[in-house]
Amino acid sequence: MRHFFTSITALLLLATAGRAQVGITTAPDFVVTDIHGEQHNLYQLLDEGKYVMIDLYAYWCGPCCQTAPEIRKVYENYGCNSGELFVIGLEADGTIQQCETFEENCGSAGGYPVASGLQGGGSPAVDAFAPLAFPTIILVAPDRAIIQQDIWPFSSAIADNILAPLGLQKMECTVSGTQALAPEFFGDVRLTPNPFDGRLSVGFEMEEAAPVEIALTNTLGQVVLRQQQGVLPAGRQQLWVETAGLPKGLYFVQLKAGGKYSRALRATKG
Repeated sequence: MRHFFTSITALLLLATAGRAQVGITTAPDFVVTDIHGEQHNLYQLLDEGKYVMIDLYAYWCGPCCQTAPEIRKVYENYGCNSGELFVIGLEADGTIQQCETFEENCGSAGGYPVASGLQGGGSPAVDAFAPLAFPTIILVAPDRAIIQQDIWPFSSAIADNILAPLGLQKMECTVSGTQALAPEFFGDVRLTPNPFDGRLSVGFEMEEAAPVEIALTNTLGQVVLRQQQGVLPAGRQQLWVETAGLPKGLYFVQLKAGGKYSRALRATKG
């Protein structure tokens, strides 16, 4: 069972609200900074035509921890925020460190972006929605209407049943604008270790000699690291990328040679 606020007012509101766990029907705008330093603006996302699924939660909430892996599944099943669905967590009153500990303990590290309550602007954003329980998972349509005020109980399967009638389709986590795998250049691409820390090894087969570039992209499609390798010969290659300066989170690794791209592979910095 979820944690419910214990004030008499909240209990009375809960009794009269039924399944509606937020008391508004139009989403208020917010600008938050997630625990990896990326900024997110709700209305900007909606104006791009995205549906936005928001996890209103608290770092100390047990049911929030149990639900987090299922929310992460939705995030990954629908393109890791690169498609028509954007998933974000707004934490109520914790620090970045407390949010990171929550993610590590609850199996959601490196997944959907979350903003801490005290350092990322999560607290005022949560207050604006005024949820009566944690977690409360809502879905906002591009016209700013809150079309799901409380998806509970929550699971990725239940989310699928809600998203499918809206025309939202599952897709692989990928970087927008990339081209398909070019087998004449790359084969058997492997990332180790994964999750990685200060260094990431990229292994692959080269069918012919070519200049190679490695690019790491974050979940917003921004290239955060680019490494030119020069001309490499045909055969098996093993390259190392220094990643100590990158924040923890999910990244996409892609190889380029001769104007051709490998598919984007997911890698998590833990």
